[in-house]
Amino acid sequence: MKKGTSFYIFIAILGITFSSCNFTLKESNLDRAPDIHTSEDQANDLVNVIIPIKNQKTKYINVYRRDVDDGTVVNLGILYHPVAIDTPNNNYRFVDRLVKENHTYDYYVRYCIDDKYYKTDYSKEIKITSNIQSYDEATKFAYTTNNADLEIDNPSGVYTLTITGTIVEPDFPEFTTEGYKHALIVKSETATQTLLLPNITNGTTVTLTEFLPSIFLDTDITIEGIVGQKIIYDDPSSANKKIKEIIWTEPASISVNGNIGDSINIPSKTGIDGHDYSRNVKISQ
Repeated sequence: MKKGTSFYIFIAILGITFSSCNFTLKESNLDRAPDIHTSEDQANDLVNVIIPIKNQKTKYINVYRRDVDDGTVVNLGILYHPVAIDTPNNNYRFVDRLVKENHTYDYYVRYCIDDKYYKTDYSKEIKITSNIQSYDEATKFAYTTNNADLEIDNPSGVYTLTITGTIVEPDFPEFTTEGYKHALIVKSETATQTLLLPNITNGTTVTLTEFLPSIFLDTDITIEGIVGQKIIYDDPSSANKKIKEIIWTEPASISVNGNIGDSINIPSKTGIDGHDYSRNVKISQ
């Protein structure tokens, strides 16, 4: 074998070795997966996602569920540190009630610590059987938005968003009895948030410069969809109550001006006209 040929074979093997090591290192960066078990609640068991405490500087934790059969991933909600800590077990516990019988799921979470994200590996799989609190296949955990549109207009220079058509709410009983609110999912290059709508009836209108937080003004954004949002407090009757967790239904896409996924850009009242005044400027004497 020629010397040059041997050299190239050596380089190829070296490349494969480093490639494999790199893959291993990326995988090892994932934190420990949450534990999944069921606990009895009246006649049926509940799916519990048990999340270990990673760091006392944790701000919040997102909980995600994957349907193993079709690969669909849903952002289920947020747990807030330290309010959501299950003190006796020194963990966080998220109860997933919006599952369907005969489906198989696994879960992962994402910690937000010092404004950085740390993702875990997927948990073990759990098969939803008849003894677990669940819903049948026909249940809709998401809004139906096929006959609705969000129309954005700026008459007299005021940007507004108006709901046209019919948005149908999810049909599981707890949606109307446990305080779910309507929320749009708004995404920019740097942030994604849910923003509460006053209503979803035909003709509902909001002024976008008042509805959107400042981080979503003067930049390209997309409206990813609509979800139902429920907030759970540590002590609902207290004047100093704190948010313990937020639960979301499955998301549903909705068109904006007849299109899904198109970006929009809403100018702030003063930001694009040169009126942004910084207190950091040096004032001459």
